[in-house]
Amino acid sequence: MKIETELLDRAEELIKKYGALNLSMTEVHHGVCSSSHMFRFFKSKNSLLARLCVREMMSNVEKLKSDTPDYMSRHFKIVTDPFIYDYLSTQDKYMVKYYLDIFLSKLRKSNLAGIIGFKQAYDVK
Repeated sequence: MKIETELLDRAEELIKKYGALNLSMTEVHHGVCSSSHMFRFFKSKNSLLARLCVREMMSNVEKLKSDTPDYMSRHFKIVTDPFIYDYLSTQDKYMVKYYLDIFLSKLRKSNLAGIIGFKQAYDVK
């Protein structure tokens, strides 16, 4: 689990630097593990992006619980855009959709749904 977290952290740094569409999988594993070991965790770039999106949504759920919604992020909402979402594996689509439903149900239970507008930001068709 530690290596997976390190890979996700490294990918997040690279995305902040180069953008999600310019992320190179060959750069993600450098300094963390071998490329073959990385592909045990993430079969593709889209799989990696899906996991980053899920991690972000679950972090936002925790922020809703702790009543700190000002710090919620939308960096990886791009995964729910058809441009990437349509190319996710069926398993990754179900994973993103499952955690998105958790996030949206927590958001609906809070009084912030209308203020923040996350429903539209993460709308998956």
